[in-house]
Amino acid sequence: MQTCLKNQIKARLHKIYPGLMSKYNDNQPLFSNLWTSPTARGLIKSRLTATQVKRMTPEELIENLKNKGFPLTLRSGRRIVRYFKRILTPKDEILEIEMDLLNRDLYLLETLEKELSLVEERMLEEVKRTDASFLLDKIKGLSDIMIASFAGVVGRIGNYRFGKEIFSKSGLSSKVNQREREKKEPQSYNKFHRKGQRKFHS
Repeated sequence: MQTCLKNQIKARLHKIYPGLMSKYNDNQPLFSNLWTSPTARGLIKSRLTATQVKRMTPEELIENLKNKGFPLTLRSGRRIVRYFKRILTPKDEILEIEMDLLNRDLYLLETLEKELSLVEERMLEEVKRTDASFLLDKIKGLSDIMIASFAGVVGRIGNYRFGKEIFSKSGLSSKVNQREREKKEPQSYNKFHRKGQRKFHS
């Protein structure tokens, strides 16, 4: 659902602020990371259209966002206004509905992120009480949340007699993967391989 909301927000942003996230020729996206930038979220929540931003001075944009609870530096204000002056902007009348839907989507995303954060905190607290706690922050490339999810699927390590049982329970069985690869091998290769084996042994 989180990914779906993010894709929906991006689609609406393409309509409201054309080119905002596009990289082409000399154009670079205004925000390097739309989801972690407070300025990006502040701009969305301000409900300012691209035309309105174009007509503002950086100081006016800063004051507008500040009054709505989104502080902005003079450098960022200048960069945003300069960026919007270069793009073709749709008519404000067309964007009113899209702007409302965009803010509803952002509200749902932030609500979901908050709930997921609480769940993840609970997962980490719970896994610290289990045998799998020693794995936390120990496996390169795996976050603690991924380890907690793995521990949740596998359960207590003490319930297994052999390591291969844990491997199989987690869905990471190498035998299954090996069989899948064998199925995908071209039939002609298998025939050639078997004939080669017979000739070699004979």
